[in-house]
Amino acid sequence: MRIRTILAAAAVPAALAASLLGTTAASAAANPNPAATGTTTCTGDLPSPYVIATNLNVPAGATCRLFGNEVKGNVSVQGSLVAFGATFDRNVSVTGGSFAGENWGVRIKGNLSFVDPATYSYNGFWGNQGGTTSTVDGNVSYVIDSSTAYPCFQSPLLYFGGGTTVNGSFNYSDQGTGFAGHLDQGGLNVVGSKSILMGTGSC
Repeated sequence: MRIRTILAAAAVPAALAASLLGTTAASAAANPNPAATGTTTCTGDLPSPYVIATNLNVPAGATCRLFGNEVKGNVSVQGSLVAFGATFDRNVSVTGGSFAGENWGVRIKGNLSFVDPATYSYNGFWGNQGGTTSTVDGNVSYVIDSSTAYPCFQSPLLYFGGGTTVNGSFNYSDQGTGFAGHLDQGGLNVVGSKSILMGTGSC
């Protein structure tokens, strides 16, 4: 599978970031690390070192890009979440969307789960710049439901590169819909158990 390199865009002003997140720069500055309550919606680019002190949601049809940010709460993704280096303090859950760690290493302190990722989406970890690696402290689960149908040769892809460690278990099941090469474990190290159910693909 071809490894992609995407250059991070220049940071946008904090005020613009706050607007994209449906919050205000003043409220963020007043309490930069509150408890992870409430939900923030991201539909654009967020510069570092902005800390997201709430849960984070990326709605369907939106693309959220993080640049070295920390997210205190849980993350739910129905759209596309791209992290150019980031720390997620809790769980990251992808349902019908996509998640990619690009260029720089990413750390997820909770679990990472995928359910029916977007058609022909690129999911996983490409971060290895500056010698960085990616870590999931919990479990990784990737499931395509048996009722989900993708166009021919367009099932989503899951890639582990740049050195990716899963300290919990790794469970992959595409219900026979996947194609050879749509799961790349070349840079994956699993400390816990591993279970893989992968189809051969046919049209």
